[in-house]
Amino acid sequence: MNVTRRDILKLAGGSALGLLFTPVPWKLLDDSAIWTQNWSLTPPLPRGPINVKYSTCALCPGGCAIKARCVANMPVSLTGVLSHPISGGVLCPMGLGGHHLAYHPLRVVQPMKFDGTALESKLIPISYNDAVSQIAHVMSSAKPGESIAILDQRPGRMLSDVYCEFLSALPNGLYLVPPSRECATTTRLQEMTGIEDALGFDFEHTRTVLNFGAPLLDGWGTPGRMVQVFNGRKGKCLRLLQVESHQSRTALQADRWLPVRPGTEAALALGIANVILAGGMYPQRIQKCASDFAAYEELVAEFTPRKVAAITGLNAEDITMTAREITRNGPAIVLAGCNPGGGPLGKTTETAIAGLNLLLGSVGQQGGVVVRGEIPGSRNPRRKPHQLHDVPDHSIRLLIIDGEESGYTFPWALVQKKLVETAVVVSLSPYLGGLAAHADYLLPSPAHLEALQEVPNSSNARVSSCAVSQPLLPAREGTHEAFELIGRLGKVAGIPVPASADILKERISAILASKRGVVFSASDGSTRATSDIGSADDLSGILNNGGVWIDSESEQKTPRHFTLLSTSEEERKKMIRIARGSMVPPLVLVPVGWRGAVDGASVSPIMSKLYRESELRSLPGHAAINPETGTSNNLIDGEKAIVSTQHGLMEVIVHFDASMVPGVIQVAIGPEPNGSTSLLRSHNDGVLTLCDITEEGTWNVTSATIGKV
Repeated sequence: MNVTRRDILKLAGGSALGLLFTPVPWKLLDDSAIWTQNWSLTPPLPRGPINVKYSTCALCPGGCAIKARCVANMPVSLTGVLSHPISGGVLCPMGLGGHHLAYHPLRVVQPMKFDGTALESKLIPISYNDAVSQIAHVMSSAKPGESIAILDQRPGRMLSDVYCEFLSALPNGLYLVPPSRECATTTRLQEMTGIEDALGFDFEHTRTVLNFGAPLLDGWGTPGRMVQVFNGRKGKCLRLLQVESHQSRTALQADRWLPVRPGTEAALALGIANVILAGGMYPQRIQKCASDFAAYEELVAEFTPRKVAAITGLNAEDITMTAREITRNGPAIVLAGCNPGGGPLGKTTETAIAGLNLLLGSVGQQGGVVVRGEIPGSRNPRRKPHQLHDVPDHSIRLLIIDGEESGYTFPWALVQKKLVETAVVVSLSPYLGGLAAHADYLLPSPAHLEALQEVPNSSNARVSSCAVSQPLLPAREGTHEAFELIGRLGKVAGIPVPASADILKERISAILASKRGVVFSASDGSTRATSDIGSADDLSGILNNGGVWIDSESEQKTPRHFTLLSTSEEERKKMIRIARGSMVPPLVLVPVGWRGAVDGASVSPIMSKLYRESELRSLPGHAAINPETGTSNNLIDGEKAIVSTQHGLMEVIVHFDASMVPGVIQVAIGPEPNGSTSLLRSHNDGVLTLCDITEEGTWNVTSATIGKV
């Protein structure tokens, strides 16, 4: 085999890749005229009786219900379940093509390893037993100060519980979660209030949403829920205010768009707080509950609307109007979000934004940020994961990367600097792409719809829920579930690891015993109280057939003690420094992507309709800039240009867009290579290699230049 790391990072291994991966229906990408002249290329379809099966999509944390039309028990089309109480019949394009992914040309069908660490290292087959043995040796040979870490890309599952238990039993175990998740606001509020219970957003009863950057109406959370909440919102007196540097699909549908300069969101949040405090537009109890109210008041006093307008590029009147609207048209939710390609806003900015919820009295209130119960049977409900950027540099000896994806992406450099020089990286992904391209060992897990998976609620849900993704496709020989690897490593280390089937039975039994909530059956559309379910087997049967358990609403209480700023004095000083100095450079690079389509290794052919034919989505390597920015840099709409940062350069195709904030170069991340080159790296690793990574682990704003090719 002649496939190297360089080939994989370029996604251009050619025919050599075909020797490793299953070649089936990706010919669907060809033009229909070619099909009519080459019928021999058409993938054979199964023949047999037509029937319907139900399951739950596990491609992202949304947990949407699936109705599968099957021929001879093989799915040939997927749709949503109209009466489903959470997803409401909606299935995104990734979900609609989910049954294609088992045949992806970059599918890994057997354990593999690289024969070195250089870019020219070759990918070679290895037996699963040998791979596990070698990984176990690395685990046992870690030196003091070197960690054994698992990066869980989808926290909250029963597999996450197993990861936590296994790592807790190791003296140097480290449970990690990646950046760019959708729970930034609730995480910060837990830190500021000390609330240990899970938090979610009660969009169903709110009246105003002030949203800093989250693509709420473009695939965020459970898309069907967002459709149900925001459709017909005028009749509900529901307002959406979008803070974003470009007029995204969410901004287009918002009641007001605030085109803020990227990187100045913290200043805007403090400016809004200034107006609220100056006008006394907050519950008076906040002064008693907030232990740092005086310090907060002193801080925001300098962020007047006029000063913040100069920093953010907004009008002072818009800042004042926004503050008045979220106080007068309450309850309100203030949300710190992020773009799936551009990454998080950063802890300091997220804290400034989250604090507005406390200032408004929205936490623990219907229509605001609410407490929800944990899923019964959760084994580690209070365990706090480590954020990837908080880990000391050069401290991880063994890193196991979970095979499930969050739909978001982040620069490999963020991981790389955490590894010791002799570190070993293991990928459990079914596909050869994304993070798997940087691994030393590839132990492929089953693809989507090939294995039984638990699907817990989305991190932003109002109440907890639990569903099961029932396999609709047979498992491929040569793939191994993550449970199996952790079980094998547990035996070597003398750590008992429960089987996945046993944990699922425990969870289902605990749900039944709780007698909380209701159970929805996808097959007949009925809803019954959990207490009316006869046995654990009955409940298991409903969940295995696309059903879902939905918890009861929790009793809400406003927190009596909290901080409006970070509890750390160092973090408070950082907030002041960032907010005061948040003037952005003349030109900045901002990467942008769409959830689930930021890596070509897990995208089905149906996505070609969005990216190549309809151009509803920006192709990778395309840059959107304001016409003013283009003209001042001697560029012409539609021509090629070079984007440069201190990390390298990249060739892009420029598109003039009047909705872009001047000075912003927005470069798309998509399911194809981005064509970047670097003075330090000759391989193709995308636009993220050009981005600065800050001390908070963010990469959403990077000083850049743009010019003719």
